[in-house]
Amino acid sequence: MRAIFYLAKPRTGGWLTYTAHLAYGLAEFDGAKPTIFKVGKRDENFQRDFGRGLTYQNISIEHAIAIGNTFPTIITATDKHYQSSAIRLIQETDCVSVVHDPTELKLDYIDLLTDTTKRTVVIRESMLQYLPNATYIKHPYMRCPDFKELTSGRDGAVAISRVDYDKRTHLVAEANQLGAGITIYGTENRLYTHHKLNTDYPQWRKHYEGSFPAGDLWAGARLCRSYNSMVDMSVISGDGGGTQYTFLEALDAGASLILHSEWNPVGALKHNATTVSTAQQLREAVSNPTALNEWANKLLNEHDAKQIAAEYVGTLW
Repeated sequence: MRAIFYLAKPRTGGWLTYTAHLAYGLAEFDGAKPTIFKVGKRDENFQRDFGRGLTYQNISIEHAIAIGNTFPTIITATDKHYQSSAIRLIQETDCVSVVHDPTELKLDYIDLLTDTTKRTVVIRESMLQYLPNATYIKHPYMRCPDFKELTSGRDGAVAISRVDYDKRTHLVAEANQLGAGITIYGTENRLYTHHKLNTDYPQWRKHYEGSFPAGDLWAGARLCRSYNSMVDMSVISGDGGGTQYTFLEALDAGASLILHSEWNPVGALKHNATTVSTAQQLREAVSNPTALNEWANKLLNEHDAKQIAAEYVGTLW
């Protein structure tokens, strides 16, 4: 058995998506589907729905430590609510810990990962400046099995990120006021929508279609299938350059990428992304979508879930 511990509360977003793609990648690599756990107050003898076709089980920290000392174990995400559990697993087992972006560096458990004896993975190369002893392994992506060939009848642009501050949804809303017509999907940060979007862009909901199903691993990709372009205006302090799941989902669906210039795409991503910094530029980019090129498949292949799973097994386990 391989054990995955998801030590965080979010039910949507990149951490969940990463965990699911890694689980499917490991299963495809050698046929052994990993078991997903969360740490709770007590052991439960039944499975709960993790979404994306997966389940998880709540177990006590004592049971978690026993598993970590018996089976290959990875913590795929940790938030402030589960720090104490992460600290015990890191201190008392030989588990692997994954750190996704700089926002996690303020958490207390990160100090343990500076120890060279601890095994840490970062999913973006830029994170090595903060955790130089970590191993850089790209985040995995399992391509949607339903996409056999490109569809016709695409039109317009879609945004599929969270509706939130760091996703700069207000730039999308501003571009829509200029006539961009970008359809918006994604989980809503109600503080952000109340204080920012509702105040500055009161008509923004005209283009908002709500959240998409968390139970489908490829829900975002399926949405992109109907559009020429996918818009993601993410800017994360201290981060950028590499890929996010929205980027990979769009490329898998055959949609071109429109990103914020401050993301500063590099490598294969740079060859398949139009960058903008203003609402006017965004409107113009939506009106003149670019076609994908051979770099799109190159980028998707670099993140192939089975290949990434092999890196985990070969490098860490």
